[in-house]
Amino acid sequence: MFAGSLLWFVIGKLTLGSGAPRENPFFVADAGLWNASNGETVPPVQLLIVFFAAFIPTMLILEILVRIGNWSFAEVVRNFFRFAFGLIGSVAITATFVDLGKLAVGELRPDFYARCYGHEASLPTSTMYSDVVDDNQGCKEDDLHVLNTGRRSFPSGHAGLAMAGSFFMTLYLLYVAKRLKRPWLSQIIFFVALVPFSYGLWVSMTRVIDNVHHPADIVGGALLGMTVSSLYYLWTISLEPGDLDADKYLG
Repeated sequence: MFAGSLLWFVIGKLTLGSGAPRENPFFVADAGLWNASNGETVPPVQLLIVFFAAFIPTMLILEILVRIGNWSFAEVVRNFFRFAFGLIGSVAITATFVDLGKLAVGELRPDFYARCYGHEASLPTSTMYSDVVDDNQGCKEDDLHVLNTGRRSFPSGHAGLAMAGSFFMTLYLLYVAKRLKRPWLSQIIFFVALVPFSYGLWVSMTRVIDNVHHPADIVGGALLGMTVSSLYYLWTISLEPGDLDADKYLG
C-alpha cells in the first residue's frame, strides 16, 4: 500500500498539480477577496524538515528505547519502517486529494482581487461594486500561474499535509504510551503526543493569518488530513504481528 500511495502521489502531482482549476466568477464587491497576502509564515519545505528530521527520527528512537533490556534488531526495524512509511503514505495520499479538491472547487483566495487587478492596484471604488469578472480573461493580470494559484484555495494544502503528518505522529505516540507498563512514562509520552498535534494546528492557523486561505479552507484541509492519517494508521496497526509481546516494552 505504501508503494501504491507514492505512485498515486506522483501521478497526482503530474496530472493535477499543474492543472487549471475551475474558474468561478469573481464579484468585485466581495470584500473577503480584498486582503493583501502577508507571504508565507511556514514554507512547504519546513513541513518536510519537521517530518523527516523530527517525527521520523523520533519514531526510530522510541522503537529502540522501548525495547531496552529486551533488544530485537529485526523488531525495531520492522516497526520503525511500518510507522515511518505510514506517516509518509498518509501525507502522500492527502496531497493527492488536496490537489483534486483544489481543481474541482476553484475557491478564490482572500487576496484574489490583488492577483486579478495587480498587487499595486488600489481597493475597488463604489462604481466597481457591480462588476463581475467571469474568468481569468477578465483580469488585468496576464500571468495564468498567478491567477490559477489564486483559484486553488480550498482545501488548504498546508493544513491538510501538516495535519496528516502531525496527527499520524500523535496517534503513533499514543500507541507507544498505551503499550508502556510504567504509568509515569506512559503519561509523559501522552503529553508529548500533544506537541505534533499542536504543530499541525499552528501551521494551519498561519495560513489564515497570512491571508492566503479562508477559515473554511483550513477546516476542510485539516479534516481531510486527519481522516486520511487515521485510516492509514488503522491500516498500519493491522499489520502488527499477532505475536508481538507488549511485555517487551519498557515501563
